[in-house]
Amino acid sequence: MKLKYFIMVVLIFLIISLTAISVYLYYIMNKSLPQHLGVKSVTGIESAVEINFDQMGIPQIWAQSEREACFALGWLHAQDRLFQIDLIRRVAQGRLSEMLGKRTLAFDQLQRKIGHNRMAGRDISQLDKRNKNLLQAYVDGINSGARDLKSLPFEYHLLRFEFEPWTIRDCLGILSYQTWFSDALQANDEFYLELMKKVPDGSYLDFMIPFPDWSFESVPREEAPSAGKRSKSGIFDFTDYIQESFINSIVSFSTPFTLSNSSNAWVVAPQKTKQGAAILASDPHLDISMLPEFWYAAGVHVEEDSLNVFGLTTPGLPFLAYGRNDQAAWAFTAGGVDVSDYYLEKINPQDSHQYQVAGGWKNFEVVQEIILIKGSDAADTLQVKIGRHGPVLMENDSIRQAMCLYWAGFDCSIARAVNSGFKLSRVADFDSFRSLITNFGALNANWVYADRKGNIGYQLGTPVPIRNYDQKVVQIPGWDDSFLWQGYYPLDQTPHAYNPVRGWLATCNNRPGSLAGKTMAGNFAEDRILRINELLSNAGDLTAAEMTMFQMDLKSSSLLRWKTEVIRILKAMGVGEYAQIMNNWKGQMDIDSRAAGIMETWFYNLKQLTFQDELKEITGVFNNRILFRDYIMEYLYFQGSPSWFDDKSTIDRVESRDEIASQAMQLTMDQVKDKVWGDLQQISPAHPLAEIPLVSQIFSLRRGPFTRGGSAGTLNAATPIRTRKGKFSVIGGPSARLVFDFTDRDANSIMLPAGQSGNPVSIHFFDFYEKWEKGEVWSIPLTRSRNYQNAATSLKLEPLKKD
Repeated sequence: MKLKYFIMVVLIFLIISLTAISVYLYYIMNKSLPQHLGVKSVTGIESAVEINFDQMGIPQIWAQSEREACFALGWLHAQDRLFQIDLIRRVAQGRLSEMLGKRTLAFDQLQRKIGHNRMAGRDISQLDKRNKNLLQAYVDGINSGARDLKSLPFEYHLLRFEFEPWTIRDCLGILSYQTWFSDALQANDEFYLELMKKVPDGSYLDFMIPFPDWSFESVPREEAPSAGKRSKSGIFDFTDYIQESFINSIVSFSTPFTLSNSSNAWVVAPQKTKQGAAILASDPHLDISMLPEFWYAAGVHVEEDSLNVFGLTTPGLPFLAYGRNDQAAWAFTAGGVDVSDYYLEKINPQDSHQYQVAGGWKNFEVVQEIILIKGSDAADTLQVKIGRHGPVLMENDSIRQAMCLYWAGFDCSIARAVNSGFKLSRVADFDSFRSLITNFGALNANWVYADRKGNIGYQLGTPVPIRNYDQKVVQIPGWDDSFLWQGYYPLDQTPHAYNPVRGWLATCNNRPGSLAGKTMAGNFAEDRILRINELLSNAGDLTAAEMTMFQMDLKSSSLLRWKTEVIRILKAMGVGEYAQIMNNWKGQMDIDSRAAGIMETWFYNLKQLTFQDELKEITGVFNNRILFRDYIMEYLYFQGSPSWFDDKSTIDRVESRDEIASQAMQLTMDQVKDKVWGDLQQISPAHPLAEIPLVSQIFSLRRGPFTRGGSAGTLNAATPIRTRKGKFSVIGGPSARLVFDFTDRDANSIMLPAGQSGNPVSIHFFDFYEKWEKGEVWSIPLTRSRNYQNAATSLKLEPLKKD
């Protein structure tokens, strides 16, 4: 009886405790909801600012001056996304450990070595007076918006942390970090470094093949043969450095803090549209499994210079990364150009603070970084060594060698990037557009442009280094001056196009075009450009509605290239039913397609069985289609070395390609059986704190699972990872869909995968999802009269009256 009584008391205590915690969190969440209605007196503006919110919580800011508009945008970012911008700031500065403890120390150390915060401090003095004032207004808005919340968001209470006032330096650090990751997302040098160690016989070069000639460039032109280049190489132990150190239940760092993973954007000229006006369509692909969603949509209207602009902002920065004003529209995709190199340095045996250069030794610059760690009395003291080839990322004392990273961002001014960010909202012609986006720091991006006059254009915005060595060299001797970069290619030698005869331009992370008459090297996607090329080439009298249909398209032209081979394998195995299913397949990755499930599952199994003996210790190979492009697998399968298909674990026999392919298909049939693609692929968007027991269930921090069609190669992309249960969990996809139609100023549409708010009890936390999944659109007008008609609530920010 005593035991039963004790258990009952414990259960009652737990129930009461959980109820109290839930009530408390619910109270906090409600107190921290943003204000969307009424009048609010604030310090930091001289005249009133009106903000209209539509039914989906998208604000339109109406201000007298640009400074007041920046203040209002900062205020909104703090009200709706305070914890998100704080997290992004800490990621950029390498200060996560202050909030999350030792689990993120390795990540913080990396960011301190890269030095985004140091570069931000360096470049503050380069800001001109106008831009500094605008940034200060945005900063003041964030701090005012944070103070005006009746409570800090619930994340601060759970993590027992406070919000620190925002600064201009925080903005610059985030901007540097975002441009860094626009490159890091698609850079594969680390993968090649590991590959060289695993297969030192040289067969790793099979992975380093050129972009396939059966795919398309954004700027088609005749390619000139490149001159022969020297190839040198060395091996360095990099394993400990590149491994993930903190993917855990609190924060998942795949892409939520980055500008772009893979994306689509295209522009269509008036001669191909029904209404005779240019149209721009864009859908940046990011991590859509994270809540809150990445982008914050907003309109900004400034009376003093008649600015009317709408687009996507990144919380923590005052710029519209994607947008449209009265005159022009713009968007971008990740570039994939190689803008970083790893240099091997020889360390002086007599002095570890020196490295070898031609003619002697040179001193490293040494910077001391102090990393505070939550839950620890002792801070981590990190000495960062910086040489002429960038910071030392890894050092091996026993062989007196170090690995340095040189990135184009070290040569770029963040102050100039700030200038471009502010001016982009006012762009009105293609020449100005080219000048702005090629001064956006080291942002590795393809940009498209359209305007009211019917012009369309494309420009690679990436600063492309001039190298005199083969870019297959992934580990460069730092002591050899012939491997120094020779500056950057001038604007007119970089890929660009303006009003092409064919009437359209598109970029889907594919190769941009030639560079100074030479074939451009990099990590480019071959898949989605195939489908948009097919759709735009064969279409005429296009409308904005058809642009949305294209964005929702689920045909994988790249996987369709494998159809004949899959049918051959199935027939050889004597599986007529499956062969017939595949024979009828047209490449559609619909949720009710059995063929889609067979194809995607077999393709994954084929990679895993082929390379698990050589590459199983390299993180992310089988699940990461950016590291391991589909065209590389196609080359290896049909033209590469047969040794890849031999299972090294079976010493007594040598497996052939067809054996491995059949094994992959047998495994596929066991896993798929009668399932359709929707049974195998799902998405479950979740807040970073969704792993906390009961809190997640009570406040719906995890949504779904929802069935999801598509694949990494469909325009309506779904980039999955394979789960332990053999299913596919979608991580990446369209983080927004935008269509800007220059038929009139109000012909604009947007769709987001979640909602505007970061607060789980807000009606705008997840209200877009169903519309996004169905391919519906949400109209966004630019004119004041239509905006006021669409307003669901209105808020006025008034200057605080002085006594």
